[in-house]
Amino acid sequence: MLIVLLFFLLIITPVSLRIDWDRKLTISLRVWGIHRAIPAASSGSGGGSSAHRQLAKLFRIILRTERSRRFLHRHVKIIRLQALLCLGLSDAARTAVLTGFLQQLTYLLPDKADVRVQPDFLAPTRLKLRCILFFHLGTIFITAAIALAAHLPRTCRRPRPRPKEA
Repeated sequence: MLIVLLFFLLIITPVSLRIDWDRKLTISLRVWGIHRAIPAASSGSGGGSSAHRQLAKLFRIILRTERSRRFLHRHVKIIRLQALLCLGLSDAARTAVLTGFLQQLTYLLPDKADVRVQPDFLAPTRLKLRCILFFHLGTIFITAAIALAAHLPRTCRRPRPRPKEA
């Protein structure tokens, strides 16, 4: 009974995930009021640690699975989204037209999203992003289970023996 209670408590645990990206990716996690910084995967040779590679593979599986993507979309709430896109292309006219188009698209976003697009005629394109997501820990468990359940039958298939031709 105690194990079931602890498992239930773990599933309903609220999690706040903060992602900051300005030339360097910073991810911090808050569970039960405890803040924890998660080191970003290194971009050097080797492609990061083994745990980062496994998480990236699981994330790719989740994104390819429609049911897990819909479940994740329904249960993850965006608390805050701030983005600044400084758009700099080689042609000033194209920069201006694309900036105007993207600025009009930002009006379609919800009020929680503060997305700004600015032209920068002298520097290349750069992006600053800050996002705070809220979800329960059980959401991640269930999403991973849905994705793996859809993915495993494909990976565990045995090749069928071909009939012998006479």
